[in-house]
Amino acid sequence: MPRVTIDDVPYEVASGTLLDALTSVDRAVPALCHDARLAPIGMCRLCLVDVAGFPSPVAACATAVADGMQIRTRTPALEALRGTLLELLAAQYPAEAVAASPDEPFHRLLREYRVAAADPMPSRLSVDDAHPYIRVDLNRCIACMRCVRMCADVQGQFVWRVWERGDRIDVRPDSNGPLVDSGCVSCGACVDTCPTGALEDKPFDSAQGLAQGEPPVPAETHWTTTTCPYCGTGCEMSVGVAGDRIVGVRPVLSGRVSRGHLCVKGRYAFEFNAAPDRVTTPLIRAGGEWCEASWTEALTFAARRLQAIIDRDGPD
Repeated sequence: MPRVTIDDVPYEVASGTLLDALTSVDRAVPALCHDARLAPIGMCRLCLVDVAGFPSPVAACATAVADGMQIRTRTPALEALRGTLLELLAAQYPAEAVAASPDEPFHRLLREYRVAAADPMPSRLSVDDAHPYIRVDLNRCIACMRCVRMCADVQGQFVWRVWERGDRIDVRPDSNGPLVDSGCVSCGACVDTCPTGALEDKPFDSAQGLAQGEPPVPAETHWTTTTCPYCGTGCEMSVGVAGDRIVGVRPVLSGRVSRGHLCVKGRYAFEFNAAPDRVTTPLIRAGGEWCEASWTEALTFAARRLQAIIDRDGPD
C-alpha cells in the first residue's frame, strides 16, 4: 500500500486516486463533478491539491496516488481558488434554491466557503413538473455533467444531453422538451447524483400523507435497508419511512446484486403501501364471504386445512 504524507501527517492508503485516498483518511476535499460510480473527469476543479514535485495543483479525482507523495489539501491559495470557482457557479444561481434545499451538496459548499448565490431573480427556465416522478428545475443546473454521464455510462439510456457550448452550455433531455416526452425510464439515477436539486423526486401529494410544497423526504425520515418486493432479481433498496408511511426509496450503492440500480417499480411504485383498499388483516372465507380474523385464527385454519389435505392425499 502506498505511503503518503497529507498535510504533514503520514498515512498508508489503498491504491487508487488521490481523492479516494483523501476520503479514506477523513481528509476529503470538495468535488462537485465526482461520483464514485463514474470515471473521473476533473472538470469542476474544486478537488485541486498541491503535490510536491508537481508544477501546479492537480485534480485529486483524476490523479493516481503514488508512494512517497507529499500532499497539501487546504492551503490559503487552494481555498481561495475554491471560493472563486464557487462564486462563478453562484453568480447565475437562484438564492431561493439555496434557502429551500440547504442540504444539497452544492448548497453546503456555498455555506462552507461563505459564497452567496445571486440575488432573487426570475427563473430563466420554467420548472418541468410534467414527469410523474421527477421534478426538473434547470435553473439550478451547474452543468456538472453528472446526470448526463450517469444516464449514459451507468444506465445506458442516453436521455440527458449537452446542448451548446461555453457560456451557453445547456443540459436538457433528448426530447429537447419535457422529461416525460424523452426516453426516460424513471430509474432515478440522475436524481441520486444531482448535487443541486435541479433533479429531485417529487413529494407525495396530500392523499399519500405529504402536502405539496414540502420537501420530498421529511427530515424525520427513518431509513431501512431491505430487498425490492417486485421481481426475483433481489435488488437492495433503502426505504424511508415517516410516521407509518413510505416517503421515499433509494438504491443501495454497495448492493452486491443491484450495484446501486433500481428500476421504475423499485424506485417509485410503492403507493400501494398506503392504498385505502389494501388488505391489512387476515381474511377467512365463510359462507361465501370474506370475514376478518385474527392471525391466530387464520394460521390455525390454514394449518388444519393443510393437514387435512396431507391426511387425505399424502404429502406429495
